[in-house]
Amino acid sequence: MAALGGRRDIMDLATNGTVSIAGTYSGNAIAVAASIASLDYLTTEAPYHALYENSDRLRVGLNNLMQEKGVSGSVVGLARSSKCGSQTHRSATTATRPARLRRAVPHLV
Repeated sequence: MAALGGRRDIMDLATNGTVSIAGTYSGNAIAVAASIASLDYLTTEAPYHALYENSDRLRVGLNNLMQEKGVSGSVVGLARSSKCGSQTHRSATTATRPARLRRAVPHLV
């Protein structure tokens, strides 16, 4: 959801039809209702706790799977986000062999 504002003399150009303000979902009641429902859900249902728990489960599962499959690397959680990487002599942020990791990930599901 977004809002557009400006000086009255500029906004009056859109009101009187001199200038058109358009967007993909501009003025679409369904898009506005969906945005409001999403904001209500995020502020009243507090889905973040479940999201964090699932992220932690995924992180632990990926670490276990990489160890089991002999994939050098680790998945770490930091500030409620995770990243996957491999520490090598070149760089601590070099990505773990993506092909091996992609083959291992389906086993978590």
